[in-house]
Amino acid sequence: MVIEELDEKKETLKVTWVKVNTYFGSIFSTLLPGTMAKLEPPEGCTFLDGLDISLLLFKPDPLYIRDELVKLKATTTLQKHVQNLSKTNAEGSNKKEVEKEATSSSLKHVHH
Repeated sequence: MVIEELDEKKETLKVTWVKVNTYFGSIFSTLLPGTMAKLEPPEGCTFLDGLDISLLLFKPDPLYIRDELVKLKATTTLQKHVQNLSKTNAEGSNKKEVEKEATSSSLKHVHH
């Protein structure tokens, strides 16, 4: 049942895409006679690509938001552990420089 509903919604989105594309082309050629334009997804993409982001801007999904908060908490926890580790191991060296380097290194690895 869920898959059927998703397929119906996907088909509705496709029909809407075609209509919007038709109207866009018509308006464009009216504003600039002798020209034409159409909406086209980038190569290798479909009309659905990027739609998830647009929908999230319209109506955020609580599960998505919760997932991002968990990732943020994990990143913050990792940063604290790296800072503590660098403080412990930086005896006799420039602690601030070691902490700065360790923190920026951990951020590079955590953020894809």
